[in-house]
Amino acid sequence: HRDLHLSLRRQRQMCIRDRGSIEFVHQQLIKQRDQGLAVLLVSAELDEILSLSDRIGVIYRGQLIVTANASDLDRNRIGRIMTTGSDSA
Repeated sequence: HRDLHLSLRRQRQMCIRDRGSIEFVHQQLIKQRDQGLAVLLVSAELDEILSLSDRIGVIYRGQLIVTANASDLDRNRIGRIMTTGSDSA
């Protein structure tokens, strides 16, 4: 039996405005990940997702369309899936 350690984070529009606070939150997420905590980040900020994530799931109209390693995705592909629901170019 293994204890589950999970941190949930959701982007809040206009909640954090200054760069220093954003960097602090990002550092905390990375620290939690490095300590073995599973971090679920929900955000529409693609650069943030790509820089902080190991794996990315893209949802369209409530359906999970693709789950992949962050290194296998880019802004264009994620944006296309988010707006069309299709993973084909």
